[in-house]
Amino acid sequence: MQEKKNNIYFIVIPTALIFYLLHIIPSFSDTSYFWGTDMWRYFPKWFIIVTIGISAMSIIPIWGEKLFQWLDIILSTVKKILEPVPKWVLYIVFLTVSLTIFWILRLRTYFLGDSQ
Repeated sequence: MQEKKNNIYFIVIPTALIFYLLHIIPSFSDTSYFWGTDMWRYFPKWFIIVTIGISAMSIIPIWGEKLFQWLDIILSTVKKILEPVPKWVLYIVFLTVSLTIFWILRLRTYFLGDSQ
């Protein structure tokens, strides 16, 4: 059973990384072929690089396992802190923080060719 699992990793991981790279490479080109459909256009380059690094780490089993352990520790700590707070307060805080972030980082965008 272990040998079969290793063979699957040998096939799936390189295929996933190739697919991932083919999906990410166009985000660094300045062509407008995917204008309006490329979600990476709305984020700064540093955010794209960090996101690529974290998600690429999650594909590789050794790094992904450590990454998920760190996330588990962080999320369990946050859960312990927020347990005594009522849910309606958390909802209001979440909405307020989201509204503030989206208002500060708003962009004037043109959808479906509105810029022409």
